Amino acid sequence: MSETRERLTPEERARRQRLLMTVGAHLHGPSWQQALSDRLEKVVDGGVPRVRINQWANGAKPVPGWMLPVLADVARDGAAELRRRAEDLDRIAAGEDVPPSDEGAPPAQGEPDAPGEAPLESGPAAAAEAAPFDDGTAFDIDALVEQFADKRLPRPAPEPAPEPTAPTGWRSAFAEEHAARWAPRNA
Repeated sequence: MSETRERLTPEERARRQRLLMTVGAHLHGPSWQQALSDRLEKVVDGGVPRVRINQWANGAKPVPGWMLPVLADVARDGAAELRRRAEDLDRIAAGEDVPPSDEGAPPAQGEPDAPGEAPLESGPAAAAEAAPFDDGTAFDIDALVEQFADKRLPRPAPEPAPEPTAPTGWRSAFAEEHAARWAPRNA
C-alpha cells in the first residue's frame, strides 16, 4: 500500500472523489467518514485514518489508485449487508418475529467487551479485587488540594553555564563594543 504519485486528470480525480463519497454516504449516511474509516480498518492493513478520508473527500488529496479495488470490495460487502437488513425489515413489516441483530450493539451486561477478556463482576468482592489498596475510607480531593495548596514542588537545580570558548580570532565592531555585557557575571 505504498503511495506513489499518480498523474491524474482533473476528471479522474473528481471521479475517484465522487466514488469515495458515494460509497461512504450510501453505506453509512451523512456522517460517513468515521464509519468508513472504521470499516477500512478491518480491510486495509494499518487502516485509513478519518483525517485522510476527509482529505480525499474534500479534494485536498486525490484518492489513490490502490483504494479503488478496496472501495469496490467495501461497496459489494456493504450491499450484501444492506440486502440482509432489508430482508429482515420486510419480514418485520409482514408481521414476522425477527430477532434483533447483535451487529453494532454494545455487549450485554456481564459479557466481555473483547474476545478472550474475562467479564468484570460487580459487588464488594470484585471491588476489593479491582482495588486491593482501597481501605474503604472516602477520598476527598478538595481536602487534599487545600492541605497542599501552600506547598511548592522543589525546582531542579539550574544547569551550569557553558564554559567560554577561546575566541575564534575575528569579532565584529558590535561584538567588541558589547563584549563586557556578555561576559559571565559570576566569573
